[in-house]
Amino acid sequence: MQFVVAALLILAIHLAIHVPAWTGVALLADDRFSVGMGAFFAQQGTPWTERLGFLLAPPLAPGATGGLYRPFSQLLFLLEYPWFGVDAFGYHVVSSLLHCGTGLIWFVLVRRWTGAPAAALAAALLFVGWPGHSEATHWISARINVLAFFFASCGLLFWDGAIRGAGPRLRRCVTATAFAILALGSKESGIVFLPFAALVGALRTPAGAGWVRRAARRALWLLLPTAATAAWLWLRSRALQTWGTTSWQIDPFAPATWLDGMGHWLRLLLAPVHGLYGAAWNAPALWLLHGGVVLSALSAWRRRELRPMLAFGLLAVAVMLVATAGLRAAEGTHENIRHSYELALCFALVLGVGIAHLPARARGPALAALVAVHAITFVQNRECWLRASAVSRRMEQDLHARAEAGPIRVFDVPAAYEGGVIYLVDYPAVFLSPPFAPVPQPGTIASTEMWRRSLRELAAAAAAGHELDNTVTVAWADGELLPESVSDLWPARPWPDSDVSICYARVGRRRPTIPGPVPVQLLVSSKGPLQIEARLLGPREVRVASEFAGAPQPRPLALDLELPGDLDPSAEHHIELTVRRGGEVRAFDLGAVRVVPR
Repeated sequence: MQFVVAALLILAIHLAIHVPAWTGVALLADDRFSVGMGAFFAQQGTPWTERLGFLLAPPLAPGATGGLYRPFSQLLFLLEYPWFGVDAFGYHVVSSLLHCGTGLIWFVLVRRWTGAPAAALAAALLFVGWPGHSEATHWISARINVLAFFFASCGLLFWDGAIRGAGPRLRRCVTATAFAILALGSKESGIVFLPFAALVGALRTPAGAGWVRRAARRALWLLLPTAATAAWLWLRSRALQTWGTTSWQIDPFAPATWLDGMGHWLRLLLAPVHGLYGAAWNAPALWLLHGGVVLSALSAWRRRELRPMLAFGLLAVAVMLVATAGLRAAEGTHENIRHSYELALCFALVLGVGIAHLPARARGPALAALVAVHAITFVQNRECWLRASAVSRRMEQDLHARAEAGPIRVFDVPAAYEGGVIYLVDYPAVFLSPPFAPVPQPGTIASTEMWRRSLRELAAAAAAGHELDNTVTVAWADGELLPESVSDLWPARPWPDSDVSICYARVGRRRPTIPGPVPVQLLVSSKGPLQIEARLLGPREVRVASEFAGAPQPRPLALDLELPGDLDPSAEHHIELTVRRGGEVRAFDLGAVRVVPR
C-alpha cells in the first residue's frame, strides 16, 4: 500500500508542474540531432541494420579528436520516432515516465535501508519536484541525464538485492552490471553506478567487529561491474578511435579550482533560482528551508536506523560535488544545470532523513512547505524554455511561409541556443525543426555555426552591386525575420594606395541577448599584418581586438564582442569596426543593435 501511495504522490507532484511542458516546450537546440536523426533516416529509407551500425560505430569527421558515444540514448530516440514523429509531446511523456520511475526506485531503496517510509517518501517527492530539474526534464535532448540515471538506479536496485543476499546473488549482480552498461551507454555520467554501488555495500554491512573486513569482502562483487565498465570504455575508444570529448574546465591539480567548482554547484544545489525569472524571495526561502532540514538531518546522527542513510547521503553529495566540480552551469540562466541531476537526488536523500527526524506532527507541514516552494520555483525556472519555444515556433512558421515564394537564404539562425533549424552538411535542402521537412523551395542556411559561406555570398553581392533575393536574418532574441540588405559600404579599402581590402563586414546579431557575445564578422585580405578591433560605443565601452597575420586572398574573421548584462534595452547601441596598420587607423560604423535580457 505504501508503494501505491508513493507512486500516486510522485505522479501528482510531477504532473502538476510538468504537464505544461508537454505541449509548451517544442523541439529545441540539439533536438535537431536527437530527433532529427530519426527523421533523416526515415526520409532516406535507411535500413535498420545501417541505423544500428551507425549508432554502434559512428563515423568521425576528418580530423576530429573526440566524439560523444551514447548509443542507447540515440537508439531510444530512433525507436520513438515512428510513434511520435517530430511532435515533442510523446518524447516529453517518455522523459516524465523515466524521471518518475527513478523517484519511485529511490523510494523503494530508502525504505529498505531505513525502514522509515517518511524518509523514503520525502526523498522521492523532493527529487521528483526539484526546481533545478527544469533543463533535464524539459529539454528533450537532456533526457540523456534522466535515462542514464534511471538505468543506474535500476542497477542499484538489483545490486542492493545481491549485496543483502536476496535471491540468486550472481544473477542479480549480472543484472545490475547490465543496467550499469546501459547507463554508461546512455551518458558518461552513468559511471556513478560504481561509487554508488560501493556506498551501498558499505551501507549494507552491519556495524561491529570486523566491519572493514566484511565490507571489503562485499566490495569484491564490484569486480564484475568494474570489469564490464572497463570493457565498455575500451569498446567506446575502439568505436570512436578516441576516448571522446570532455567538458572539464578546471585544473585537476589545483585545489583552489576544485573548491571553487564544488562551491559553484553547492550554491546551485541550495538555491536553483533562475536569475531573470525567479522572484526575489525564492533564494532566501530555499536557503532557509534547506538549511533547517539539513540541521534536522545532522541531528539525526544519534538515531541508529537513520545514521547509515544519513552517512550515505552525505558521502553521495560529496562524491557528486567532486564529480561535477569541473563542469559549469550558468548560475543566472541555468544553462547546463542538468549536470546537477544526480547531485539533487543525493541532497534529497539528506533532506529525507531530516524530514523523518522531525516530530511526527511536523513532518507533513515541513514536507508540504518544501514541495510548494520547489514547485513555485520550478514554474518560474521553466519560463525560459517556454519563451525559447515561442521563438522557435515563430521562426519555423515565418520561414516556411517565406520559402513558398522561392529558395530562401537565412542568416544568423540561433542554432546553438533556441535551435530553430536542423542543417545537414552537403544535403541539398534546408530543414526546419519541426517538422524536419524540406522547405517548399530548397535554399541555403547560415547559422551562427555556419557563417563563413554566407559572408562570402554577401561580399560577392556587394562587389557586384546587387541585392540578394528572398534573404532574411533572424533577429535572434525574439525570432523575428528581418530583411538582410547588402551594405553599400563594402568592399572598402581603408587606404586607397594599400593592398588592404575589407570585402565585407557585418554584425551577426541584430537583437542579441545579454549578457552574451555578439559576433562581428568580416572578410579581409592584406599582404601585411593588421590589428582589427570591434568596439561598442557609448558610456559603457566594450571592445575586442584580434591580430590578422595577413592573407593575399580574402579570409573570414569573427570577433566575439561580449556585451554586459546592464546595457539599456530601450536604447540603440552602435558597434564600430577599427582597422589599424602601423600608426594608421580607419574606423567603420557597422550600425546599431538592440539588446534583450536573456
